[in-house]
Amino acid sequence: ACRGEPEQSWRAQPDGKKSCALILSMGRMMWFVAPRMATVLGFRHFELRSSFRYVSRATDRTALGLTPPSIVEGNAPAWPVNPNARSFGDSGSDLVNVWRKKVFLADHTGYLRLLDDTEGALFLRPQRFGKTLWLSTMECYYSVRYADSEEKIRENKPCFSTLFGGMGNDNGPLAIARDDSRDKSLQNSFYVLRLVLPKVYEADETYEEDEVIRFRAIFRDEINDQVRQFLSQNRDVSRVWKDALSVLDEPPSPIINAENCMQSLRNVETAVNGYLDAPLMVLVDEADRAAMTALTSTDDVALGQKRHANAMGASRALFGWLKDMRLRSGGGLFNRYFVTGITPIAPTDSIFNGYTSLTFDPNFANMLGLTESDVETLLSHVAKIPQETTELTRVLDVVRSCYNGYVFNGAKEAVYNPQVVIRFAENYQTLFRSVIFDQDFVDRSLYVLTDDRQELSERQVRLITRGTELAGALLASSKENAVVRGELPERFEVDTIEDQPLSYLYHLGVLTFPSTSNTTIVPDSVSLCVPNIVTNRMFAAKFVRVVSGKVGTSSRFLKDPNVKTLVEVLEKLFVKVKESPCISLGDENEISINALFFADLLNSYRIDTGYSVSFQHPPGALGTLSQRMDLEIVTPTERIIIEFKFVPKSKILESGHDCEEKDLTAIRIKQMSYIRNVSDLQEKATKQIEKYAAGLSDDRRKSDKEHNRRLIGFSVIQLDDQFVADQVDPERLINHGRVSVSV
Repeated sequence: ACRGEPEQSWRAQPDGKKSCALILSMGRMMWFVAPRMATVLGFRHFELRSSFRYVSRATDRTALGLTPPSIVEGNAPAWPVNPNARSFGDSGSDLVNVWRKKVFLADHTGYLRLLDDTEGALFLRPQRFGKTLWLSTMECYYSVRYADSEEKIRENKPCFSTLFGGMGNDNGPLAIARDDSRDKSLQNSFYVLRLVLPKVYEADETYEEDEVIRFRAIFRDEINDQVRQFLSQNRDVSRVWKDALSVLDEPPSPIINAENCMQSLRNVETAVNGYLDAPLMVLVDEADRAAMTALTSTDDVALGQKRHANAMGASRALFGWLKDMRLRSGGGLFNRYFVTGITPIAPTDSIFNGYTSLTFDPNFANMLGLTESDVETLLSHVAKIPQETTELTRVLDVVRSCYNGYVFNGAKEAVYNPQVVIRFAENYQTLFRSVIFDQDFVDRSLYVLTDDRQELSERQVRLITRGTELAGALLASSKENAVVRGELPERFEVDTIEDQPLSYLYHLGVLTFPSTSNTTIVPDSVSLCVPNIVTNRMFAAKFVRVVSGKVGTSSRFLKDPNVKTLVEVLEKLFVKVKESPCISLGDENEISINALFFADLLNSYRIDTGYSVSFQHPPGALGTLSQRMDLEIVTPTERIIIEFKFVPKSKILESGHDCEEKDLTAIRIKQMSYIRNVSDLQEKATKQIEKYAAGLSDDRRKSDKEHNRRLIGFSVIQLDDQFVADQVDPERLINHGRVSVSV
């Protein structure tokens, strides 16, 4: 009698108030107690059921030789686009606003069918990849608020038929509406609660207890505000709560507990599952933002980790509630949750046990992000670039180098960062069209092309670049030369980021898989690279500022490339490296100065037309190919190649410089050996430069001849804090490399 519309049932039985109250009380008790009794008895039916189902999901299907699930491909754009509409601000992350304004949207709703059997999921992607818009899409598909009605369809209000079903859409139904294999019983069947967790952790250098209390108060108030918004959107929840309490003769109390937001959430769950007999879905956004802000709020690593634990502590109860909530149901459907974030930092307890991680699931690799065909359509509809023109070819080359290259595990193709490439298209006619064919367009427009919300903070750079090989990899500008290898665990502890930063950088979007054919996650043997030029240059600028505090030291060498200037610049940079807390100089370190010099060059040369710089790691350090130079700089008048060699400090001490022996003969013998060692290194570097010159491609030789560009080579030997540089004899380069240019 109480199922479906309980308030009507008890109102229709004025003489049966007590019996109705008894039924409600018993139902409420069993709904709340049964899962806990099962747990106590050691029989977790719901988790067993989920576990058997998840065995056949994701990568396991491929591993077992089963056919991976397919989806219905969506249209791009999803509906006719208003080219004057803008996606800036929060409106671009709300599906209803995007639909009303007719902003460009690539239809990826086909992926919703893959969530049919997923009751609790975690999905991680870098910033600006459309996670919030995806949660809004899920809300519109699953929420009872957007169920069809005659009024909504007649007045073209947001509902399933107008948003997904193609009603009033000249481009037809979206992918999920055309998928006959989906579970249609899930459509608009849930009460959906959206939660955006606090994004900032405000540190207090003086009183730690105050900052913890303040953050928990912020967390509590923001959760309660969003519960309040949920109740205003779903008024029947508040109504049934009030009516149920009156029937049970319990004192009236609001759903929202001003002092305890977790009680507010439990009250919502009780009202939806227990009184409305309906399932609840909770969509959580920004799950880790505050915790990651806390981690990088100080240069003190231990203090940052402590603040991170404080931020996680506030949300721990929420995640524990999500875990328990999933075990209950309403209306024949189990409750669900879907959590998005950026980094997979594991909590210190088991609150996340039982969820499905979709982050490395190949079936969801391209759920977010724009494909090449999506971007071509975007440029046509929004940037208003005619198809099959040289202009479109040029623009595609630019956006491909700036925003493409993100390859997630199991992806069939690389994807673009969606929000930044859409912003480029929306501003193309006013900002970029007149200069798009300039040779140095990308370098001159880099700061306009970047998104500061993707930029690493200085503290993040300090956190992840103590290993100098990693710094060099992040600075390399081509994928062939930028590959780093290491572990990529699905989850990691906060205190391992400094020692194993690859996973952290992968989830931030600073590193990605180098190609779609190399995305298999194997412990200790993952290959990663920098996805595109924008990521590379943003890191380079930040790296130089963090280490040296100033950009442009190397510009002196570009203006006058000679031995004296080169040594002065390198010695000045070395002082900065030695004083920097974010780089540790080891005895065998060669790449620190190379990396900083290259990063500073990247930030120096872009102010001059026609410069380009490429960076090569030392052979063996990162598995790079031979016959490559550490640095190659091309200016309007020179092609400069530089080979670095490093003499370890132990070798310098053996030379007798710091020797306390009285035997002058012994000291001289050691010094002569040391001098021969340096001379041998110089000759070795010179031969490498000659060999590189001989291997220059015909295109480079032709370009140098056309621009009357001279070829210059420098060998640099680093002796702790001193540098010995030598310019290679131009005749040796010309004769060995057969390069006909003016010298």
